[in-house]
Amino acid sequence: MRPFSFHRFSTIGVTLCSLLLIHRAIPIASRANAETLEGLNQSRVMEDFDRKQRNLQRKVTNKTRNDWVRGMDSNTDYASLWMSSHAPMQLLDWAGARLPYYKPGRPTSIRKPDHILAIMPLSNNKRIEVEVLIIVPHPNTWPLVDTNVLPLIRQYGPPVLEVAMEKDIKLKGATGKYYEAKNGSCSVVVKLAQRSLLNVSTKECKDSSTLIDIAQQLDLDRLNRKLDS
Repeated sequence: MRPFSFHRFSTIGVTLCSLLLIHRAIPIASRANAETLEGLNQSRVMEDFDRKQRNLQRKVTNKTRNDWVRGMDSNTDYASLWMSSHAPMQLLDWAGARLPYYKPGRPTSIRKPDHILAIMPLSNNKRIEVEVLIIVPHPNTWPLVDTNVLPLIRQYGPPVLEVAMEKDIKLKGATGKYYEAKNGSCSVVVKLAQRSLLNVSTKECKDSSTLIDIAQQLDLDRLNRKLDS
């Protein structure tokens, strides 16, 4: 019988341990690789999904925008008014509606398929309030404007507006109509480029001097140029 060799036993033990560690490491590495591969696949799927969603949203946005400006030159200032829901606010800037010595209220704007409009309330130190309103009809509605049957426009003048007195008034870059209505309100109405309309109004005619002062300070010449460009 050969004598027991501790060195030989140690060598065999180390070998067995190494084999065991390698055996255990293989599934761990495989799992890690599988999880990494799965994660990469999921990332690619999500990236593809996000890209498709962005492209779809871009197509929807462009289609909507094209619907608003159909029939217009999209490179004009006029067409830019229809590009987004906030774009009509440009009308107030073009008209210079933020006037010195008048406190502006909260401006608002509306964009609909047949028109856009912007409104700016102004008040003086006596708390007299005047509303500046600009309406721009869509070109599709121009035949209705030309025949004075578009309710949106015709409500601001006779015969829909019942007036007690009217007269022409000279403004900066335009001539308007001053109306004293039977209900006690007063307004200045101006026909603008692109069948648009300006209505500056106050609820009581005793404040007509403030109304006229505001109407005469608005830069209607610039507003018309922008609408025509």
